[in-house]
Amino acid sequence: MADWTKVPDTLSAASVAAQEQDQRLRQQSTTCEALTGDLEAARQEIQSLRALLQEAQAQAAVQVRAIEARAGARVREAEARAEAANLRAEAAEDWLKRIEQASRDLLPNDRHAAA
Repeated sequence: MADWTKVPDTLSAASVAAQEQDQRLRQQSTTCEALTGDLEAARQEIQSLRALLQEAQAQAAVQVRAIEARAGARVREAEARAEAANLRAEAAEDWLKRIEQASRDLLPNDRHAAA
């Protein structure tokens, strides 16, 4: 008879343990659902940030190309001005040589020979 009297106690203890385990599983399920929601929100935020980053990179690339184009144009203009200045300097040197020669040619012959 003593063995049979322990059965209801064992069943009661097993029922309490099952209820506790069911409670823990429900809490874990709730926690898991909350974490899944947080994870999905983080994924969406990451996707949004990636899209913003790609847009910023594209805009930066456009700006870099525009700056490079302007800088290239300015360099070409400066090179053209430098070339024009060189041509003017060469022309001026040529004129100075001509003027010097003409002034020598105007000197009397005895001074011309000395020069």
